[in-house]
Amino acid sequence: MHRYLVIFFLTLSILFGVDLVKWKNQIKHLSDDEKSVIIYKATELPHTGIYSNTFEPGVYRCKLCNTPLFMSENKFKSSCGWPSFDERLDTNILELLDNDGIRTEILCARCHSHL
Repeated sequence: MHRYLVIFFLTLSILFGVDLVKWKNQIKHLSDDEKSVIIYKATELPHTGIYSNTFEPGVYRCKLCNTPLFMSENKFKSSCGWPSFDERLDTNILELLDNDGIRTEILCARCHSHL
C-alpha cells in the first residue's frame, strides 16, 4: 500500500511540478483552497485574497517552503485583484511561459509552488 502512495505522489509531482513527496509534511497543513492554488495551479478569484490590498511592511514568503519571494516595499497597487510586485528577491522566483503562450506563470524556485 505504501508503495502505491509513493507512486501516486511521484506521478502528481511530475504532472503538477510541486515535489509532493519532499513537501508532504507541509502540504498536509494547507487548506483546500491553498492546495488548489499551490499544487493544482488554480487561481483564486480577483480581489478575494487577503494580500491584494495589504501594504504593511514585511516579506512575502512561499506558503509551502517559506522561501522569501518579495519585499513589501516592492509591491504596488495594480488594481488587477492580485498582489503585484516590481522586483523579486534574488533567484527565488521562476517565470515560465503559461500554456496559452501569452501569460507568464510565477513559481517558487525552491519547491515549484504555483504563486
